[in-house]
Amino acid sequence: VMIRRATRRFLLADHTKAGAHGHVSYGSLKDFDAWITTTGMDPDLLRIYQEMTTVKEVPWSDRDETEDGESEIARTPEPVK
Repeated sequence: VMIRRATRRFLLADHTKAGAHGHVSYGSLKDFDAWITTTGMDPDLLRIYQEMTTVKEVPWSDRDETEDGESEIARTPEPVK
Protein backbone atom coordinates (compact mmCIF):
# COMPACT_ATOMS: atom_id res chain seq x y z
CA VAL A 1 0.00 0.00 0.00
CA MET A 2 2.79 2.45 0.88
CA ILE A 3 4.56 1.89 -2.43
CA ARG A 4 1.39 2.60 -4.39
CA ARG A 5 0.56 5.78 -2.45
CA ALA A 6 4.04 7.29 -2.44
CA THR A 7 4.86 10.05 -4.91
CA ARG A 8 8.54 8.99 -4.99
CA ARG A 9 9.88 5.56 -4.10
CA PHE A 10 13.47 4.78 -3.12
CA LEU A 11 14.94 1.38 -2.42
CA LEU A 12 17.80 1.28 0.09
CA ALA A 13 19.64 -2.04 -0.10
CA ASP A 14 23.34 -2.87 -0.14
CA HIS A 15 24.90 -4.54 -3.19
CA THR A 16 24.86 -7.99 -1.57
CA LYS A 17 21.08 -8.08 -2.09
CA ALA A 18 21.54 -7.97 -5.89
CA GLY A 19 20.41 -11.27 -7.34
CA ALA A 20 19.35 -12.62 -3.94
CA HIS A 21 16.08 -14.48 -3.62
CA GLY A 22 13.84 -13.96 -0.61
CA HIS A 23 10.56 -15.24 0.72
CA VAL A 24 8.80 -11.85 0.59
CA SER A 25 8.41 -9.48 -2.33
CA TYR A 26 7.28 -5.89 -1.91
CA GLY A 27 7.33 -5.12 -5.59
CA SER A 28 9.47 -5.03 -8.69
CA LEU A 29 12.60 -2.93 -9.08
CA LYS A 30 10.64 -1.06 -11.76
CA ASP A 31 8.26 0.11 -8.98
CA PHE A 32 11.03 2.31 -7.53
CA ASP A 33 12.27 5.67 -8.76
CA ALA A 34 15.80 4.86 -7.63
CA TRP A 35 17.85 2.22 -5.87
CA ILE A 36 20.53 3.51 -3.53
CA THR A 37 23.11 0.78 -2.97
CA THR A 38 26.73 0.19 -2.08
CA THR A 39 29.56 -0.19 -4.58
CA GLY A 40 30.78 -3.67 -5.44
CA MET A 41 27.90 -5.02 -7.51
CA ASP A 42 28.67 -7.32 -10.42
CA PRO A 43 28.86 -5.03 -13.51
CA ASP A 44 26.56 -7.31 -15.55
CA LEU A 45 23.88 -7.20 -12.86
CA LEU A 46 24.32 -3.44 -12.52
CA ARG A 47 23.61 -2.94 -16.23
CA ILE A 48 20.46 -5.07 -16.01
CA TYR A 49 19.18 -3.16 -12.97
CA GLN A 50 19.97 0.20 -14.59
CA GLU A 51 17.51 -0.72 -17.34
CA MET A 52 14.80 -1.05 -14.68
CA THR A 53 15.48 2.03 -12.52
CA THR A 54 18.10 4.61 -11.60
CA VAL A 55 20.88 3.01 -9.55
CA LYS A 56 23.01 5.23 -7.30
CA GLU A 57 26.08 3.51 -5.85
CA VAL A 58 27.49 4.84 -2.57
CA PRO A 59 31.00 3.80 -1.46
CA TRP A 60 31.45 2.06 1.90
CA SER A 61 34.10 2.77 4.48
CA ASP A 62 35.95 -0.27 5.82
CA ARG A 63 36.77 1.18 9.22
CA ASP A 64 36.17 -1.99 11.20
CA GLU A 65 37.82 -5.13 9.88
CA THR A 66 38.09 -8.54 11.48
CA GLU A 67 41.40 -10.38 11.76
CA ASP A 68 40.80 -12.22 8.48
CA GLY A 69 40.28 -8.92 6.61
CA GLU A 70 36.50 -9.21 6.32
CA SER A 71 34.56 -6.02 7.03
CA GLU A 72 32.15 -5.91 9.93
CA ILE A 73 28.45 -5.74 9.04
CA ALA A 74 28.01 -2.44 10.89
CA ARG A 75 30.04 -0.42 8.40
CA THR A 76 29.30 3.24 7.83
CA PRO A 77 28.79 4.61 4.32
CA GLU A 78 31.04 7.45 3.22
CA PRO A 79 29.29 10.84 3.07
CA VAL A 80 27.78 11.62 -0.33
CA LYS A 81 29.47 14.64 -1.88
